[in-house]
Amino acid sequence: MNKNISLLTMFLAVFSLYGCTEVDSQDIHTSGIYTDISVNARADQTSVSVDLRTGNAIDADSILLSSGDQLIATLSGESIALSQAGSGYTGTFAYNGTSEVTVSLRRNNGINAPASTVVTPADFQITAPDRADTFNAGESITVAWVPTEPAGTATVDYFLNCQVTDDRGTSSGAAFRRAFDVVDSGTHTVTINEILDTFGYQDDLVRGVSCPMAVSVTRTRIGNLDPALTKGGSILATRQKSVVVNVIP
Repeated sequence: MNKNISLLTMFLAVFSLYGCTEVDSQDIHTSGIYTDISVNARADQTSVSVDLRTGNAIDADSILLSSGDQLIATLSGESIALSQAGSGYTGTFAYNGTSEVTVSLRRNNGINAPASTVVTPADFQITAPDRADTFNAGESITVAWVPTEPAGTATVDYFLNCQVTDDRGTSSGAAFRRAFDVVDSGTHTVTINEILDTFGYQDDLVRGVSCPMAVSVTRTRIGNLDPALTKGGSILATRQKSVVVNVIP
């Protein structure tokens, strides 16, 4: 596990070389705003998050709205102004159905970008496995969900948190993930060993000790950014359902 620590330290050292600052939107033309919009549909609400930057590079500056500029989100006939949260903007609707979300960048002085749109994925339920089911190394796990969207795609994620020991015999938790992009057919089967093989330090795993594993199915839909946002970005809508089971390596 010392290798993990070394890699993390190296990453943080490299990341610290890049500095990100914040600039006012009044100083940026609409065509110079890189826009990432995320819509997350959940059981009781739909949330919208927007990040405005000067580009997609790691050292791109964040853009903060100023001089009367606004971000407005509209869903099912309701419009809300997004509020600043850190270097981004968020808002929440008390609505969980399938509908089109429109995000509008309104400029006090400049070109508006009123029509970034995406349709939220349809709701669904995970029917298998059951919560707290236990799976052993060598077995298979089948994830099932309904209803399906055969013309769409889904991502099935397996997140594990297992006990490991380092070179000194000290025990700690280590998280790792295996993800599969699949046709939204309503079922996915994988062996536990295939998931465990994702972990790069097999010899460090504490065998025979149960690991919690979150199994998630995520539907993602890609929308269209307003044509005025020529700098680029994305608008995505997701809907995720999860269940937690146990794995014994």
